[in-house]
Amino acid sequence: AGRQALARQWPHPVMTLDATQVREAGLQTLARRHADELVAPVLCFTVGGLPALLLLAYARAADAAWGHPGVRGGLYWRWTGRWAAGADRLLRWLPARVAGAVLLAVAGGRMPLARTQREAQASGATTGGWPVAALALALQRRLGRPGGPVFNRDAGPVTAEDLPRAVVLTDWSLAVLLAGVGTTLLLMNALLTR
Repeated sequence: AGRQALARQWPHPVMTLDATQVREAGLQTLARRHADELVAPVLCFTVGGLPALLLLAYARAADAAWGHPGVRGGLYWRWTGRWAAGADRLLRWLPARVAGAVLLAVAGGRMPLARTQREAQASGATTGGWPVAALALALQRRLGRPGGPVFNRDAGPVTAEDLPRAVVLTDWSLAVLLAGVGTTLLLMNALLTR
C-alpha cells in the first residue's frame, strides 16, 4: 500500500524499495512538498501579493510542461525547458531555505543551519536539498534513496514512528511561518498607517 501511494508522488521507481526506503522516500516527498507547495506560495504572496503568487504558479507549470528536454510536438524544447526550470528554481530558492530553517527551529534548533547547508549542498539539489536535509537532521534520521543523495548519513534508519513526528514538525513549522508572516504584516501595517 505504501509503494502504491508513493508511486503517485515519487518520480523514481518504487516497486523495488523495501519498507525503510518507502518511508524515507515518503519523508523526502513530505519535506519537498512542504517547501514547494506551502512555504513558497505563502512567501511569494507575502512579498509580492497575487502577481508573485501567479508568477510562481506559472513557473511551476512551465517547468512541469517544458522543464525536461526532449521532443514534443515535433519541436525540441531544450532552451524553453532550461528557462522554465531556472525560473522555477529561482522562485523556490528562498522558500526552500526558509522551510529548512523553520523546520529546525520547530524541532528545537538542535542542528545549526551550517550543517543543513552542508547536507543540502552535498546533495546537489538547488532547492529540494534544504527541506529534506532539515527534516533528516530534525528527526535525527538518515534520508536517502537508491542511487540518489543521502542526508544525515551517519544517523539511524527511518522507523514507522518517525512518520507522524515528521507530519507534526511540518504542521508546526507552517503554523510558525504563518504566525511570523501575520505578525510582520500587522507590524508593517501599523508602521505605514501612522
